[in-house]
Amino acid sequence: MSLEEELYEREMFQRPPESLEGELWERIEGSEALNSPFKANDVRKSKECVKYIGDGSAGSYTDQYRRAVGELGNTSKYKKEDRVYISVNGDRPGRVLACDSKGYLTGVYRDEILIAAATGVTFVTDRQSDRENGYNIGELEIARALERECGYKELRDEYGGMGVWKPKAEAEALEAAAAAAKKALENESSDGEKKDVTKDESSEKMDE
Repeated sequence: MSLEEELYEREMFQRPPESLEGELWERIEGSEALNSPFKANDVRKSKECVKYIGDGSAGSYTDQYRRAVGELGNTSKYKKEDRVYISVNGDRPGRVLACDSKGYLTGVYRDEILIAAATGVTFVTDRQSDRENGYNIGELEIARALERECGYKELRDEYGGMGVWKPKAEAEALEAAAAAAKKALENESSDGEKKDVTKDESSEKMDE
């Protein structure tokens, strides 16, 4: 495992309490939503989460997940250690809007996300490349609202394949720590290479 992967595991996702670990994703995986690449992606995103925020049109994945997770969804009760999975309708007929015409959170999303953000939870959404596929317009709305309305920042994520959001100051501190650790590792590797070169040169001189 690389240094960045270790930082990802240690800092971005501390393990949830054993009493809750696995409950959310298992309920989503066991929901009536049809098995598909979309559901597989949602299950993967929810694996380290303990709470769910979502309100979808009847029959949508978001709606079926909400019914499946039960008391773990839209709880209005959050603490900083929580990792909260946000699900939202894409570009489908009758979709439940996450934001109003001005881009501000509305309905269940406003009620739940603002409460959760006030406690400093970690949010999990689609990653940027998935948000920009032309269908996931709700995910785009959520991402913009998390930045503008909640003061959150998305962490660079190459390993989990998801959007990981933390309060801006916390996210920037994590990114700075990761950058410093990466630089230290590069310097250590460079110093090791220099020592090897010096050793080789000394050996050559002795052979002469």
